[in-house]
Amino acid sequence: MDKPSADGLHTTMNPEIDRIGGEFEVDRTVLSPEALRLKYLSKKSGVITQLTKRVGNLPPEKRPEFGAQVNVLKNRIETAIGAIKL
Repeated sequence: MDKPSADGLHTTMNPEIDRIGGEFEVDRTVLSPEALRLKYLSKKSGVITQLTKRVGNLPPEKRPEFGAQVNVLKNRIETAIGAIKL
């Protein structure tokens, strides 16, 4: 489901999640930790929040895999933001 690619980033079977992960890797070099948190983790309009809201619209058989991929991405983003703040 989630595997490292040649550049060390994680890839999934979902191109949208991979794209967002790639965007985060670029954003983390130019945005502050607070700006990253707001863009990706904000409860109202964060990128991860928007992905999570879409789980309910997926066919039941696709929900577990998509939800797991979103959680992996969210954890990776939270960990990276935490490391920047140190």
